[in-house]
Amino acid sequence: MLKNSLWGSQMSLTESAFVSRARDWISELCREEMRGAGDLGEAMRRVALRLRLPFGFLFEMTYRPPKRISAGRFFTLWAAHEEHLQRQKYREERASFEPSSPLGRLMVRAADLVSGESAGGVK
Repeated sequence: MLKNSLWGSQMSLTESAFVSRARDWISELCREEMRGAGDLGEAMRRVALRLRLPFGFLFEMTYRPPKRISAGRFFTLWAAHEEHLQRQKYREERASFEPSSPLGRLMVRAADLVSGESAGGVK
């Protein structure tokens, strides 16, 4: 009987770690999506639409986190966070590089279009 209760507490620690990590990812994705102060709710809606997750799920994860999260939703958030990190890395690399020739500028603009970034920087 003691073994089962220890196993249950270990599982809840692991599950709470998954929930905590997912909450951090949601917070970061919403922060990136925000257009100004007071736009958190709308940013959460835009993120929910983009990820095809229910808005209520993101709202609950932000304000009343559950004890568990499904694997499908966890991996959806993980993939979105990884994409966010890649976009951030591309922006940093792009900001540090300015071509000097007209052909180089044309190639960089083409790369911006292919990557989904606008010519000025943010999508």
